[in-house]
Amino acid sequence: MNDMKKMLEWAGSEGWNPGLNDDVPFFACDPKGFFVGELGGETISGISAVSYGEAYGFIGFYIVVPGHRGKGFGYATWKYGMERLKTKNIGLDGVVAQQENYRKSGFVFRHRNIRFRGLSEKSHTSACNIVETGCINLDELVKYDSAIFGAERYGFLKEWVNMKDSKSFFCTENGSVKGYISIRRCFNGYKIGPLFADSREIAESLMKTSLNCIPENSEYFFDMPDINTHKDFFVRKYSLTPVFETARMYTGDHPVMDVSRCFGVTTFELG
Repeated sequence: MNDMKKMLEWAGSEGWNPGLNDDVPFFACDPKGFFVGELGGETISGISAVSYGEAYGFIGFYIVVPGHRGKGFGYATWKYGMERLKTKNIGLDGVVAQQENYRKSGFVFRHRNIRFRGLSEKSHTSACNIVETGCINLDELVKYDSAIFGAERYGFLKEWVNMKDSKSFFCTENGSVKGYISIRRCFNGYKIGPLFADSREIAESLMKTSLNCIPENSEYFFDMPDINTHKDFFVRKYSLTPVFETARMYTGDHPVMDVSRCFGVTTFELG
């Protein structure tokens, strides 16, 4: 776990702005999926190669510390992560400038994920029945999440919705989950993710609820797939400004994901 903290710090230094406590749910997602490279006893590189069942995996956290770049250490780390997931369809969110290098490793571009910046405002929520973590059945949440994300992630969600310095909210109807959102404290401001919902109206109610729980005029960030048809509505409604984007790429076909209900991705590191 000490290495996980170090990887978070590296990611923060790179401007990726992870959550302050992401290490606990990340590690719970796949305890065998995180690797570091050492040179003379010094940790100089890292990567995550997380497995989601038999068919799907995700590469992230690919970092080499300054001073050791351009010497082949990063590529050795990359190969190690890729080898672990070689039998699966592998996804990643790569910086645009590296798309060509990822193509050389067999990845195919599918869509963009865009990070937006906003400033929080207090607002009224709609009639959507919204509850917090203690009122939700974890098995129901995992079932709902799996249908949208495309893979089961029980261990991750158990820790994610109970993470320190975070809040999670759920829209329910007759005991069934119809949407959920998490907002967490990051190195800089707050970050929303995921935002999964059955409709734009539910997504907006969850969005308003999450923004109501942080100080007004707080900086927050929101990663949205550009292929979600409601993206422009949220950009206009919340005066969001694009600050960064990634290329979502896979080595195989696009997984069976319900992008229409994915208003905000969970993390660029784990998909």
